[in-house]
Amino acid sequence: MDIARQPGLHKKSNLNIAAAAAAVILLIGLAVYFFPTLTSKSIQRSSLLFAEVQRGSMQVKVYGNGVLVPREVRWVATNVAGRVDRILVKPGSRAEQDQVLLELDNPALVQNAEEVYWEVEAARADLTALEVTLESDILNQRSRIKTVGIDLESAQIKYDAESRLIKSGQSSTSRLEHKNSELLLRKLTNNLQVEKSRLERLIKNRDAQINAKQARLKKMENALKRAQSNVAALQVRAREAGVVQAVSVELGQQLAMGSNLVKIADQSDLIAEIKVAQRMVNEVAIGQRAFIDTRKNEIEGRVTRIDPAVINGSVLVEVAFSRALPNEARPDLRVNGDILIADLADTLYVKRPVVAQSNQRSVIFKLDKAENFANKVTVNFGQGSSDQIQVLDGLSSGDRVILSDHTNWEHLNKIRIN
Repeated sequence: MDIARQPGLHKKSNLNIAAAAAAVILLIGLAVYFFPTLTSKSIQRSSLLFAEVQRGSMQVKVYGNGVLVPREVRWVATNVAGRVDRILVKPGSRAEQDQVLLELDNPALVQNAEEVYWEVEAARADLTALEVTLESDILNQRSRIKTVGIDLESAQIKYDAESRLIKSGQSSTSRLEHKNSELLLRKLTNNLQVEKSRLERLIKNRDAQINAKQARLKKMENALKRAQSNVAALQVRAREAGVVQAVSVELGQQLAMGSNLVKIADQSDLIAEIKVAQRMVNEVAIGQRAFIDTRKNEIEGRVTRIDPAVINGSVLVEVAFSRALPNEARPDLRVNGDILIADLADTLYVKRPVVAQSNQRSVIFKLDKAENFANKVTVNFGQGSSDQIQVLDGLSSGDRVILSDHTNWEHLNKIRIN
């Protein structure tokens, strides 16, 4: 039995076969074209950072940021207790040496100084009266010595005259009277010696009493000086010129002796405190040159101290300056700093990839010539700064590399750049 064939059915079948063949050919072409991507990952070019390896001079610098601070900050404290009566300065104002910063009130100190003053005046009057009395006694004693001396001289004259007359045989004086004259002479001679000894003792006594009185007076005068100094200390003065950083008291506040009142810094003697990342600080050493950027000027200095403590992943480095600072320099000014670690001549270097560590081998991705793909390569890095790092081997001048973090695709050997 013959079956009638439907028109167009064979034609439709041929079209299907042709379409299937074309699809297979297209898939094969796509597979051939995209074969390298079967084992790679596609990354958007806009999400990556690139850099070119260069040859030339490279300065190895460590970057940090921080502030300018006074080399020395001093607190002005009170030497006496008292209540804050007046505050004459504010933070930011300049204080000259010996300028009054605050005034305190303490009536007890004032009263004590007045009482000690009058005690000293009374002691001085007592000393003067004692000196007059003792000098009068000494004068009286000198007068007695003079009188005894005159009597002794008169007795000596009489005795000598009687002796001559007796020897010549013309004297009417009896031997008894002459003997009495001799005894009187001896008595007056002895009296003169006694009176002179008494004068010496009076002088020593005078000196001892006056010295004792003067010592007590000196003690009281010292007490008066302390009392007056305490009263003067109620006016709190700046010991050195500087800029007031803080005033830590309020009006009416009662203060104990030794309380800190005003913080003063010498604005002309500033240093920079730079925070350096912990991973970079190992290459920093005392004495290295540093360049501090105030955003208006760049100031050269030297590293003078490296803090041993690590705080929030950074280390504090102090930089001192060897020349006068520009006008904009002031305490708490935000600055940036670069510390010069080394100056390398004729070396390979590149902008620092995220994964690159100084003096270590690291894996990064290098672009091919068409920059459509990036291949994993191992690079031996040398000294590095905050934004650049030396290349020892693994790359050549002119190579372009990916700087971005490749943690998500570091297991791949090649990536495609879209």
